[in-house]
Amino acid sequence: MAPSFGLLGVQQVLNGLFNGARFTQASMLISVFNMWIVRFPLGFILSYQTDLGFEGIWWAFPISNLFAAIVAFIYYKSGHWKVRTLRKRHLWLQQGIN
Repeated sequence: MAPSFGLLGVQQVLNGLFNGARFTQASMLISVFNMWIVRFPLGFILSYQTDLGFEGIWWAFPISNLFAAIVAFIYYKSGHWKVRTLRKRHLWLQQGIN
């Protein structure tokens, strides 16, 4: 469980980067993906469909953190968030938002 906190840190830093770039939708979608699409179903499957029992719930945490960190890093490297931010920068400057 402890090593997965590094992955959680990567995810949180990248989410903060997206939020700082005023692209909060990306961090919201990554978080929803992490919790509802990966962690909850995986915890259910690992706890009820395998011999892990309640330990399956705990294994869902590092696995979902890994997936979320990978998705956030891939999105970061794609650069789409940067293009969107630069495209709308002139609107923010006109409104006085730095």
